[in-house]
Formats: sequence, structure tokens, C-alpha cells
Amino acid sequence: PVSCTPTQSLTTPTAGITMNGSCTNGAGLTSNASPLTVKLDKTGPSPALSVSAGTPGDNGWYVSDVTVDTSGNDSISGPVTCSPDQHQTEDTSGATFAGSCTNDAGLSTDGAPLTVKLDKTAPTLTITSPLAGAYVLNATVASAYTCTDGTSGISTCTGPAPSGANLNTSAVGSQTFTITATDLAGNHATMTRDFKIQYASFGSCLDSTGHTIL
Repeated sequence: PVSCTPTQSLTTPTAGITMNGSCTNGAGLTSNASPLTVKLDKTGPSPALSVSAGTPGDNGWYVSDVTVDTSGNDSISGPVTCSPDQHQTEDTSGATFAGSCTNDAGLSTDGAPLTVKLDKTAPTLTITSPLAGAYVLNATVASAYTCTDGTSGISTCTGPAPSGANLNTSAVGSQTFTITATDLAGNHATMTRDFKIQYASFGSCLDSTGHTIL
């Protein structure tokens, strides 16, 4: 009978190891088998998702289009093939991205999901009072304005006086009423309203706030 090298086992991952064996016949003649190279990888690659393009804003928000990249590595069976780049171009309070990588052994691993918050839009400002035009001297004029943001929300909204407070109309002349707002992502907006204070004149038509109806 023929006697051959005992069965050999490979349990440790390797990028390539050479296995050798031989057989001996009953006449004592031995022949070596052709070497066999074995590659073993039992573990998938290590993927990670990250933002590769996008302008960071405040509080974890982005304020420009975002590109999400999936990359990974494998110390045994590279190269690694990963999910293609993904893009977020619409405002969102939170979009979740998923990606994976596959090594040369065919093993795939999912990366940890990545959540992207994107707000490219500045706050919306509205000035209800003062109105453009003229008010008579010492008229009671209350400031009234609002700042809204539909994605990240408003961080600050300020004007010359708090909304609802009376403005100073004790001096004749032109005035500029300016409000500013910043949303939680860091986008800024400004709105300006010009009006003037004048003496009452004969024939003027005034509304209930002393605003001259032109």
C-alpha cells in the first residue's frame, strides 16, 4: 500500500501559506506532491462611513451639499471594494446613510450608519411693524417681527427693540429698522425696513397707529 503525509489543517488566517506533502509506496519509493498554496480569511473588512465633502455649520449641522464616503481595509485579503459615494443635497433634519465593504475573499461587512443633518436655507424674516412710509411725531408704533426656520430651527432673532415693544418716535427724521436671525445650523439672515417720523400736516390721512396713508 501507499503511505502519505497525514491530513494538515489550517486555522489561522493568512494571505498565503504553502502546504507540502508526499507519498511512499510499498517499495520505499517516495514522491513529493506539488506544493499547494492556501489563503484563508474568516473575517470581513473594517468599513467606516464619513463625510468627505460638505461645509460644517453649528451644532452638528452642515450648510452645503454633503458627500458621504465609505472606506475600509483588510489586513489579510485586500483589496477592499466599498459602497460608492452617496450625496445629500436636500435640507433634512437627519438622513441616515448605510454602506458596506467586501474583501477579496468575498466577505462583506456593514459599516456603522451615519446620520447627516443639512440646512442650506437661511431663516425667513417678516416685519409686520413698522410699515414703510411715514408716522407722525410721537405716534405709538410697536415693533412686530418674526423669524422662522423650517429645518434646524431659530437660534437668535433680534431687532432694535423686542417684538411688541414701542419704538422711539420722539424725533423727526428717517429711521432704519433692521432685524437679524441665525438658525441652529449657523445660517444668517437680515431684513431692513425704512420709515420716517414727520410732523403731522393738514390733510394727512392716518391709520390707528399714526401711520400716514399715502
